[in-house]
Amino acid sequence: MRELLKITEKRIKNHLHYGKWYYIVAIIAVLVLVNLAYTITEPNYPKESTVVIMMYAGNADEEVIETWESEMLQLLPDDQREVELISTPPIDTTTQTVVVARIAAAEDDVLIVNSEDIAVYADQGAFLPLDEHMDLDKIFRMYPDVDWSQYKQRSESLDDKEEHIYWLPLNMVKGFEDLGLKGDNLGIGILSNSVNADNAALCIDYIITK
Repeated sequence: MRELLKITEKRIKNHLHYGKWYYIVAIIAVLVLVNLAYTITEPNYPKESTVVIMMYAGNADEEVIETWESEMLQLLPDDQREVELISTPPIDTTTQTVVVARIAAAEDDVLIVNSEDIAVYADQGAFLPLDEHMDLDKIFRMYPDVDWSQYKQRSESLDDKEEHIYWLPLNMVKGFEDLGLKGDNLGIGILSNSVNADNAALCIDYIITK
């Protein structure tokens, strides 16, 4: 009996040889359960309580993102639960479809992208007029050297044919470079299908005036 209970190197090797798949399956099952538990318990706030800022300009510094998210959230009303900054590589011909799909699905509230693309999106009616949601006079006073008239445009796809400012440049904003994004010709605007436009405007004001 003692010989049967004795643990030897030979028995261990034999056990591992014939039982390794049981361990592999068990490990996979544990990983799946952990991932499922994380997904279930992860906060999933309604869109009305979240401001999502999508940045198509390269990978941003995670520490700066966390600081900005925290500071922006403190500026918002108590019913707001989250500000999320997402960074991803700049738009190219292969990712245009993904960008348009996210805009159509109302995934994001604020868009940061190069000025050429953002002007095209604004012309297509993708953005809300910032002059109706923000105190732009304060921003104009902060940056008196900028010719703000060049940022006024008509959205050809909207019934309103008056000129509005649909996006703001970021190249002159002090501290924005801390994010570590690529490109020095970026713009920011509120997407027209945002369900949280007023709080999105507060987040833009933070970025521009911080």
